Amino acid sequence: MEAQGFRDRFRDFQSTKTVPLGITFSPIEDLARWKAELDLPFDLLSDSDRKVALAWGAAKSENDAKALRLSVLIGADGRILKNYPSPDVHRHIDDLLADIDTMLAND
Repeated sequence: MEAQGFRDRFRDFQSTKTVPLGITFSPIEDLARWKAELDLPFDLLSDSDRKVALAWGAAKSENDAKALRLSVLIGADGRILKNYPSPDVHRHIDDLLADIDTMLAND
């Protein structure tokens, strides 16, 4: 599960002063249970009305049962810095951290 990969690399995100967040259509109660069961050190957010997924292209309608898998790198100022449509689960965290390091080096 991708959330476990982010959990296992959480210190790498902390060292770059970034915070991973997960967002899904699931209800808050399920997310709280998953966070505890998986010992996740970051928050899981509920998009049960699909507004975020629709705005970011992860859903085509509010009737979609599942969101498309994507990641978004958001800067401290709230601007979207990079989109990752259909990220490769096995490489995504490394790619994301490399992009963060590059962006920090260019600041």
